[in-house]
Formats: sequence, structure tokens, C-alpha cells
Amino acid sequence: MAYNGPTTNPPAPLDGCWSTWDETQQDNVVRNTMDKGNVRTRLRYTGINRTVNATVKLTADKYIPFRNWFNRDQAFGTKPTTVQTPYGSTELFLWTSPPTIKWIDANHFEASVQMYQGSNWS
Repeated sequence: MAYNGPTTNPPAPLDGCWSTWDETQQDNVVRNTMDKGNVRTRLRYTGINRTVNATVKLTADKYIPFRNWFNRDQAFGTKPTTVQTPYGSTELFLWTSPPTIKWIDANHFEASVQMYQGSNWS
């Protein structure tokens, strides 16, 4: 079932590229070792859920719009947002926590985020 709740889009000035993108697919299989040593498996669910840890580097003038976008438009991460992936598609992801901000120098900062994508979101 496709996600049909409220979503957000990043503001145009925050159209930065991801510096890093580490993706993990959640395991859909339950494995049990039987008394005789055989492993029994079954599907927990058939959908594909993914978690992504990503970073983006932006200029200092984009800090306030970035912070406001997370706090106001994403409602502190409760609304999925469209994300441009490194492999060229635009997909919905929900941020699982507030971004971690690291100032590189006086003119640049790096935001680290963890995102989740539920099965069949489009």
C-alpha cells in the first residue's frame, strides 16, 4: 500500500547532494535452529524496509532554512519528505531523529541524518 499521508519537499535552496549514503535493508526472515540442528526459516513480512544514514554539506547561509525545514515543515521529523537518492530516483523517507550538525568551518556545515523508508512507499 502506497503512503498517502502528509509529506514535505525540501525548499529549493536546500537542493544539495548527499556527501555520504549508507543504506541497510531490514531482514525480513525469521530463522530458528531446531533441536536437531536444522534451520527453519519463514518470512516475517514481504515488504522491503530500508534505513539510510546520510550526510549533506551546505553553506552557512542555508543553516537557518535547513533547521526551519526540519522543525516546521517536517514537523520535527514526523512527516516523510522527498529525497533525491544517489542512484537518481526521488523517494519518500522519514527522518528517524533530528539531524546532527557539525560545523566544518565558519562558512560550511555538515548535517547527518538517519532516514527510514517503509515498504511500498512511493
